[in-house]
Amino acid sequence: MNLVKKLIGIYMNRPIGVKIIILAALLLSVVGGAGVYLEHDLKLVSKAVAYITGGDISEISESNESIAGDFESAKNESNEGTDNKQSTPTSDKKTSGSTAKGMKPSSKTTKPSTGAASPQQGGQTTTSPPVSTANDKFGMSAPSDKWSERLAQVGPSHIKYRRIFLQSFTDNLSKVSEALNAGMTPVISWKTGSYSWSQVASGAADGQLYNLVAQLNAIPGPKILVVHHEPAGDGTYQDYTAMQLHALPILKTANRASVGIIGNGWWWSALGQGYTDAEIAQWIPQSLKNVCDFIAADTYQDSGLNEDGSVKAARMAAWARRTGGVKALGIGEFNGFTALSITNVMNVVKADSLFKWALVWNSGPSGLGTPLEGDRLQAFINGKATPNQT
Repeated sequence: MNLVKKLIGIYMNRPIGVKIIILAALLLSVVGGAGVYLEHDLKLVSKAVAYITGGDISEISESNESIAGDFESAKNESNEGTDNKQSTPTSDKKTSGSTAKGMKPSSKTTKPSTGAASPQQGGQTTTSPPVSTANDKFGMSAPSDKWSERLAQVGPSHIKYRRIFLQSFTDNLSKVSEALNAGMTPVISWKTGSYSWSQVASGAADGQLYNLVAQLNAIPGPKILVVHHEPAGDGTYQDYTAMQLHALPILKTANRASVGIIGNGWWWSALGQGYTDAEIAQWIPQSLKNVCDFIAADTYQDSGLNEDGSVKAARMAAWARRTGGVKALGIGEFNGFTALSITNVMNVVKADSLFKWALVWNSGPSGLGTPLEGDRLQAFINGKATPNQT
């Protein structure tokens, strides 16, 4: 029994770096999941040794709890860098249902719409960098003349993004400055003004695009940039992808710019209007994924209350993992007719590391865009109040 105590004493006198190396090696040697019982077993051993030898139980237990803690540190270091993204189950089975917001006419008539300081040897401390929490993913859209009112209603805490819509590459960028000055990241989408998609793809709008980049560079801060959100029904997928492949690399040259697309959320619906992977690939081919920092969509509850935005969001995440090449996901707009639908989509976003931002459509005037009020308003407030599911 004295040998056990001596071995524990030898271990406890080692530098922390040596402890971690020893325990990391021990971790690698553990077969299956047996390592999870180490802390429990050490405590039992310590008490048994103390009882037999007449030693002090609390003293030995403290030593062994320290060893178990070091083991946990070694385990965490061995797992560092591992991608623990959860896969979202999905189903390709489709049923009939109502359409979603943003439905456009198309050739397919069934398609609608500060870290804590950790002690180190020598009494020194190191501080971990701050980490964004899951409820820092949310933002909002609201009309300019109602922005302050709507922001006061939902509360400014954890509103990290502001959705901004512009009709041409030459529109005024004052809202971008306002968002950044308020500590929010602007999520900006431009329509193409007098240019068609094919004209943008051919370079006809390059002068405006490069001038836009210069203006964005004059406004310090991160910016999320999109050209023509929700494209279905406004043109062909060939012209759309060609435009994005030409315009996004130009916009990407702006300082601290992230570029990507915001598609139609019903592409990922489980109802009859949902697209197959092959149909989505027409609008989002691998070549477009390669130039996008994110892929986003607008996910709403349908008017028949058959499917809320969480279904589309979860299926979108499953599609991203299944087809590959997607760096991050976003939700350009979400809202619903019920409080539960708002809670559900926020829970999906908070729980999935692929989602980086999601913006509630609080603009109105009616339908799916009905401004937040009553229990729907409270659901959004509750959802952004905690990084956990609500």
